[in-house]
Amino acid sequence: MKKQNGLIVWLTGLPGSGKTTIAEGVKKYLRELAYNVIVLDGDVLRKGICSDLGYSIEDRIENNRRIGEVAQIFLNEGYIVIVAVVSPVESARNILKQKFGRSFVEVYCKCSIETCIKRDPKGLYAKAATGNISNFTGVSAEYEVPKNPSFVLNTEFESSAESINLLSTIVLLKSSTGKCLS
Repeated sequence: MKKQNGLIVWLTGLPGSGKTTIAEGVKKYLRELAYNVIVLDGDVLRKGICSDLGYSIEDRIENNRRIGEVAQIFLNEGYIVIVAVVSPVESARNILKQKFGRSFVEVYCKCSIETCIKRDPKGLYAKAATGNISNFTGVSAEYEVPKNPSFVLNTEFESSAESINLLSTIVLLKSSTGKCLS
């Protein structure tokens, strides 16, 4: 009805790399164009359906699986689903790529750990550095950089507005044509 194809846009990157800011900006822009779009934010989901999970590798994989299941519900209804989650395990992201095929767009928000630490919008890196947070990605837990993302947003050097504009264009093209742009 909306002349849009459902799509899952999976934003992955270190904490503080701009995933949520970009996701919310793209959502706002697309809604102004009357697209059905929703953001699934990792921090929000950790307070609800994933609240029983910790930060072990197994729990992180399960976290991705659950988010993927929620995303599928919206995808089946034709929504553009923008997922903003650290998602540090490459194999977990690859499972989702295989499951969703052409409906899955992995976007790597590339930003150095040094810049993410400087940004530290929630003060989490500081807490991790003092040992108050264990298994924190980038400090005491590894982040596996995507080997073959659909797209890379260089959030260290692009402004939020630039990243939002670029991703909005990509999503509009992919959602309207259903063709893989990568």
